[in-house]
Amino acid sequence: MNKFTYRVFAASALCAAGLVATAMPAAARDRGDTNFSISLGNVQFGYSDGYYDNNRRWHNWRNDEKRNWYRQNHGQNYNQYERERDRDRYRRDWRDGRRSDWRDGRRNVDFSVVLGNVQFGYSDGYYDNNRRWHRWRSINHRNWYRQNHRDSYYHMRRVRDRDQYRRDWLRGRHSDWRGNGRDRGEVDFSVSLGNVVFGYSDGYYDSNRRWHGWRNDNERNWYERNHRRNYYQMRREDDDHRNRRDWRDGRRNDWRDNVGD
Repeated sequence: MNKFTYRVFAASALCAAGLVATAMPAAARDRGDTNFSISLGNVQFGYSDGYYDNNRRWHNWRNDEKRNWYRQNHGQNYNQYERERDRDRYRRDWRDGRRSDWRDGRRNVDFSVVLGNVQFGYSDGYYDNNRRWHRWRSINHRNWYRQNHRDSYYHMRRVRDRDQYRRDWLRGRHSDWRGNGRDRGEVDFSVSLGNVVFGYSDGYYDSNRRWHGWRNDNERNWYERNHRRNYYQMRREDDDHRNRRDWRDGRRNDWRDNVGD
């Protein structure tokens, strides 16, 4: 056995016996914080029995030294009780994926993302892009939206709103809730109907070959006027055009006559 092999064998024996730890300075061992800042860099917040990482996964502390180090160095993110006793709404919402940040409303963390789906709001809640109603999660959410989106916030309760455009939008009679003197229900139809491939009197196909009924006569009329080449004044079931039927069934890449397969 040469000297190198002997050294490797000896080092392995020391590791197995737990004796290699004597090579670490005593001060560092006593503190128990060697590289803790690195190994615990993925902690979002902690409790006495463990912590959550950046991916919302739960971990038990590996030992008391790590827990104590985190408590001493990140006291603002440490809670001196077990996880199951936590009643904080913001941390619970974050853990369940309902918030992008667990810090409470004293900070406007990611409110622009959390509230990015708001169409317009009231003092008691808001409507999202799909016309669904939501109550504000907190007063801070409402105040942030009111401060940053004054043009789409109304300081009243929803039931007191008598604006005809917003009411028509909620009922699907407008594609946009802003009036601005336009009374034909055509606001932003070019955007809301931008995915239409061709249409009929009773509906249309989108670019994924999915069928949709017109939400209202205004949508159909607007599309007919602005896309005459792709609109057919008949019901879908009356269309015998071979290329369009083959496209709908996935047998062609394009439905137009002058475009090959």
